[in-house]
Amino acid sequence: MKKTTLLALLAATISYGQVTYTSAHYAQHGQEFTVSKASNFLLMNFASTGADHSWNYANLNASSQTVSGFQNPNNAGYKLSWCLSHFYILNCNSQFNNNFKLSTVLTEGFELMDYGINNIVEHTNVNAQGVTNKMRGMTAVVSNIPIPLAIDYDDPDEIYQLPMNFGDSYNTTGAFELDLTSFGLPMAYSMTTQRTTNVNGWGSLTTPAGVFPNVLKLKQVIQKTETIVFQGITIPIPTTTVSYQWFSTDYGIPVLQADGFELFNVFVPVSVQYIDEQQCLVADANFNYLPIADYDPEAQSGTVTFVNLSQNYDTAEWDFGDGNTATGAITSHAYSCPGTYTVTLNVSNNACSPGSTDSHTMQVTVTDNQTALTNSVNFEGNMLTAIRDLAGTTYQWVDCDNGNAPIDGATSQMFMAEVSGSYACIMNTGGCESVSDCTSLTVLANSDFQNANVRIYPNPTTGALQMSSSGIEVQKVEIFNALGMKVSDKLDLSGQASGIYVVKIKTDAGTLVRKVVKQ
Repeated sequence: MKKTTLLALLAATISYGQVTYTSAHYAQHGQEFTVSKASNFLLMNFASTGADHSWNYANLNASSQTVSGFQNPNNAGYKLSWCLSHFYILNCNSQFNNNFKLSTVLTEGFELMDYGINNIVEHTNVNAQGVTNKMRGMTAVVSNIPIPLAIDYDDPDEIYQLPMNFGDSYNTTGAFELDLTSFGLPMAYSMTTQRTTNVNGWGSLTTPAGVFPNVLKLKQVIQKTETIVFQGITIPIPTTTVSYQWFSTDYGIPVLQADGFELFNVFVPVSVQYIDEQQCLVADANFNYLPIADYDPEAQSGTVTFVNLSQNYDTAEWDFGDGNTATGAITSHAYSCPGTYTVTLNVSNNACSPGSTDSHTMQVTVTDNQTALTNSVNFEGNMLTAIRDLAGTTYQWVDCDNGNAPIDGATSQMFMAEVSGSYACIMNTGGCESVSDCTSLTVLANSDFQNANVRIYPNPTTGALQMSSSGIEVQKVEIFNALGMKVSDKLDLSGQASGIYVVKIKTDAGTLVRKVVKQ
């Protein structure tokens, strides 16, 4: 955690002068900053500015504190949706990482009747030219069914132009549109943004955390209109925010920010926050996660991103409900198996003596919408095949009529029943174990196809095979390996690796299935 040892850091004598703020100074994902929200700011003048100016807000009082930072967009839950929408299959990682450096969970969302938008995540790029919002990930909820979406901005929203210097002045626009009518839903959402930015001050800033001797100050007016169209009814929501922000090259976010509005050309602050040291305030634990995580069969896990919404703490400890723990304000966790887990977050404020602690618990669900861990079994005749074929999966067939007793040697994806009965398969993939339903089957035989009358030989074999019964017309031959993959349509295993194979022969007298060992 990048906690602010500000009094020691900023007390040092540093020469004053104009500063240039670049992309190298801006925050990276994983950095964390202790941020205080102030309570006694209404009568303070945040609009004063100029060259070589001195701002003093040392009398601000902290009403609450949070640990602020950006997420890794790779863990925000919308990477796959974005790559698929752009047909980036083989180069998904490189394309995504080139476009997005940071992600932020947004608080806004809405629900109308059985429809809604939530889990909104802003995806932002940072490069030498500036900081720009480029894509929003969100989850559309239709009749309680979540649909993850990744929507690019029609006009990327440029927040800051970089490098930032005193005297910079520019206007930028942004536009975003989501039309859900193509999904058969009576809903559309759009947003237009216009930012007017003036870097109109530099000098020295004092806050309760200490002195920042060399800062840039900017004024940004943000005019935003969000429009919701629902069942033909248009609901526009216009807002105008005036934001004063002070930047120091030692920090990746503003060291002081005052947001509000102007009334008769007078700035009225609504919220003020500043980078601070930890204060003795009562710890308050809270968190959320996004979106509903789905099991990834390639990674063989389901990753959940957790967002710490706690206040007034300096240490955070996570219990993910699967035997694993972690520390930190913002984190993600890969669950090996789908399921519902009880997650607990414990936070402490050790600036108090004794320390103040609090905890929060909630249920987290990892789904398997792709049914990658299916426990279904197919059968044909007396041959049963487990459908699950993920790498590393182990199989054990059991006798349901004998208390699910394991069948010796029946550890392949395919199992040939030699006697009538009821059988099931225990499948285990990376610790995710499940048992198929019991399948009852009757092993039928005729005069030529009883086990004692027909042989496939030589067994073991080095290659070519023969069938012992003569006068029977062979119609089709299929040979499968232990994974259930067809490897030959001839009675010949030449060129195949050593191992156990299943030979299936369809004739005019019936179908014969035999196990064969290739040496």
